[in-house]
Amino acid sequence: MKLEWEGEKMKSNILMLSIVISSFCYAGGDLVQPVEPKIVISTQVEQFNDAFFVYVAGGAALLNVKDTPSELTPYTDGALDDQGIIGEIGLGYQYKPNFFMELAAQRTMLEIADIYNYYISMNYQLYNGDFKPYVGAILGYGQFEWSETPSEAYINEDLNADGFIYGVQVGFKQKLSENLSLIAKYQFIKYEYVLNIRSNTSRIEHNYTQHLLAGVQYAF
Repeated sequence: MKLEWEGEKMKSNILMLSIVISSFCYAGGDLVQPVEPKIVISTQVEQFNDAFFVYVAGGAALLNVKDTPSELTPYTDGALDDQGIIGEIGLGYQYKPNFFMELAAQRTMLEIADIYNYYISMNYQLYNGDFKPYVGAILGYGQFEWSETPSEAYINEDLNADGFIYGVQVGFKQKLSENLSLIAKYQFIKYEYVLNIRSNTSRIEHNYTQHLLAGVQYAF
């Protein structure tokens, strides 16, 4: 009797196990559930803080000078000077990660004349980092002032001239520290200063200038 009871118990256990396994498989289960890896994507964006900055720069200027000569119009030495030394100071504002503006004043020193430019520039920074190249547009006001009379002939108009200026610039900023950067740029500036001499029989024209500048910038 004992052997029969144990045999019946074993059959019952096997039957129950079969039912459990069948139910588990029918439900699409698996003995080991895979654990899906969790991928965490960071959505943190580097915070941008707008900033004002000041800068000073100096360099060389190359001018386009044309003259309509006359045998009766001798020029003073240096009247047709097309190379000079330039200095610039400016205040800027970085208002977006890739955009900044500048308010600047320039002085180009020639042998017997000076050119003053006052302009605003709007600039696009190509990318951010310690090295920041950029391109920009220039619009402003300029003055051409002779420190000496450029000709011994009679000049029938004011020696000095002024007018609007416009141009482009390309440059870069190289970060040296948290607030200090090295800057360099090339500028092409268009203007039109014409000096008529001896009742328009001869003239001196200044049409545009090119600048190479380097300096330092300090950001607040």
